[in-house]
Amino acid sequence: MSAKRWLSAVALVLLVLIGVSASADVSGINVISAVPVSDAPAMYFEVRALDSKGTGLRMQRQDFHFTAGEVGIELTANAVPSGNQGHIIVVDTSLYYYGNKNIKIENIRDIIGTYLSRLSSDERVMFVLVSDATHPTCTNYMTLQHAREYADGIAFSQDKSSKINSAIYEAFGYAISPAQEAPLFNTVFIVADPDLENNQDMDHTLNECVQLRASSGHNFDVAVATIRRENFLKDTSDARRKAINQGFSKYRDFASQCGGQYLEIPQDNNGVDTDDIHVHLSQWLYSTQYYSVDFSPLSGHLLTDPQVQSVKISVSCEGAVRTIDVQLDTSLLPEPEVTPTPTVNVPTPTPAPTPVVVVGQTDSMAMQAIYALNQLNYLNKTNVREFDNDCFIAYIDFCRNNGIDPRDGIYEETYHLMLEGEAVAAAVATPQPTATPEPTIPPEGYSINAQDTETSGDYIARMQAILKNLNCYKDEAFSNVGRLDQATVDAVNTYCEAFNWRNDHANGVSKEICLEILTNGSKLNPLEKEKPTFQEKAKAFLAGQTQVLQYAVPNWILIAACFVLVIVIAVICIVFSSDKKKQNDDDPTPKTQEEGNTPASQPGTKPAAQDDESPTVSPFANRTVRMEIRYAGECRFEEITLEDGKPFTIGRRGSGQQENPDLVLDSADKSVSRGRHAVLLYRNDQIYLSDASRYHNTMINGMTVFEHEGRDGVPVNSGDEIMISNHRIQIRW
Repeated sequence: MSAKRWLSAVALVLLVLIGVSASADVSGINVISAVPVSDAPAMYFEVRALDSKGTGLRMQRQDFHFTAGEVGIELTANAVPSGNQGHIIVVDTSLYYYGNKNIKIENIRDIIGTYLSRLSSDERVMFVLVSDATHPTCTNYMTLQHAREYADGIAFSQDKSSKINSAIYEAFGYAISPAQEAPLFNTVFIVADPDLENNQDMDHTLNECVQLRASSGHNFDVAVATIRRENFLKDTSDARRKAINQGFSKYRDFASQCGGQYLEIPQDNNGVDTDDIHVHLSQWLYSTQYYSVDFSPLSGHLLTDPQVQSVKISVSCEGAVRTIDVQLDTSLLPEPEVTPTPTVNVPTPTPAPTPVVVVGQTDSMAMQAIYALNQLNYLNKTNVREFDNDCFIAYIDFCRNNGIDPRDGIYEETYHLMLEGEAVAAAVATPQPTATPEPTIPPEGYSINAQDTETSGDYIARMQAILKNLNCYKDEAFSNVGRLDQATVDAVNTYCEAFNWRNDHANGVSKEICLEILTNGSKLNPLEKEKPTFQEKAKAFLAGQTQVLQYAVPNWILIAACFVLVIVIAVICIVFSSDKKKQNDDDPTPKTQEEGNTPASQPGTKPAAQDDESPTVSPFANRTVRMEIRYAGECRFEEITLEDGKPFTIGRRGSGQQENPDLVLDSADKSVSRGRHAVLLYRNDQIYLSDASRYHNTMINGMTVFEHEGRDGVPVNSGDEIMISNHRIQIRW
């Protein structure tokens, strides 16, 4: 698509978002984005309804009908799965009010945990934490499991004030304009401290948050939860009780102005009552349904000048009709179809038919014909790579049995007769037994000690043979053929680690991994066998035997004998040297002449070479790597040296006593962890990448590292691209 058309598409997006934002609440339909479908404009609709309290409810029906234009042109609409939904949880971590001896940290974590229990496993969560810091702490979006772990580790402080309004304002900004790789945030859940009187120096007010929420064309739900303990309010001072009750009232009005929910969670000595969260949010966390609407049918029904025109869209569902005016750029519509002028058909001679399969043909049609001849018992050949003479002779027999005149090849009608299964098969001497249904792998996969039976086939034995050929077994543990022992489960996990798969069965092998190994395992290259260490070699040698004069002698006895022999020889040499020295002391004869005849004193003779005691450097001791680092539109190049076995850390500059990483990234990217975010390790001429950050993901070639890393990490090859937050690093050597 040309630059002009791309600019027009962007203009369409902006015009649609601005044009329908004011009418979204009235019509019940909220346009959240617009993208081109091929060369035609299309728009995504989020269908919503309002109940008697003004709370947004997701509509689960999918029978919506879309029309547009003055003449009611029918538009094609396809339901789009909601997919990757996101939630933002804002938590006030100041315990000035919650720090009362009866209101504990566990109460807040119970509320967050109850909210997370309403979500499904494919949804994503982002946290915005606030205390008295100058800026709220925002995490990256994370999986539901990681969100539960993160909530258990949230730290709370005794700060007297917090910038809770600033945190809400920032959370609304993320929900309105999420990052490109982030999910679509549909809900903002706020756990707030009602003591607003002590929250001073706010950067934003609750009214500003409401205005930001109302100015967005993207609709998202809002809920505010506060803890209320009646005994605490009765026992405190009148001024403090009044301030806290005003905080309850302000949050109630704020939630109402946002069209959301307000929950006062009761608390007593037994903890908090989270039943209200289940009751009030039971219909609130449904997945949103979108529709992809194609505007191509409007081609030819709208004026071409001016290009941007106001078009009325009507949406009907079960008799109810809603309308929205949108600004449509007609330059994005395809050209109207022109009915061609009919021409006089001049009869043309029908060409003579040509065969679709001939002798020597090797394409897919030839292979299908060979397969059909085998199935009809006219041909009994395997691993045939072309339609040869034997195949042609079988084809002639097929024609004779089916009353067809055989010619120079297989023609189209005969080809279809062979493949459709209605042809007469060749007679066989003995009837073939009825084939039993092929056994299938159980849906839940195999558990430990499962065995091949008549109902499950020989899948375990076949899978074990493939794993053995791929060197996935450790210490020659392949023994229980046809039974899923622990050694086979370990071999499957080794396969998953080596070839980037994941075994979801907690105590066995999942069906998905079984099918993957049986289908593709035989096509893979075997893994390199793990070389034994020096200690393992020595231990194996001592446990072995050596054949000496037709006798098997344990190796440790041979080593002991050699050790004794060396000691005896050393003693003999010491005694001989002592006797010779004594003889030299007793013999006064000068030996000047003899010493002058030694090789060292002869002219032109080289002195004996001395041993070089310098250590030999391994050819894989280190590896020089070049990095191209892109961030915020800028690019820089770094050249580093990785030493064998020594970790190389990447991250943001440390603070205080924290150690700086080996490679320091731009400090403006706050999603990069301080000190250690990711680690490169060079070992055995291979570079590995591991994720050292607890909450911020590290990606390689679009794959999440922590979900696929093995013992040393994920293997890295030259040319791979590493994503650390918003830093894009391309590594080469």
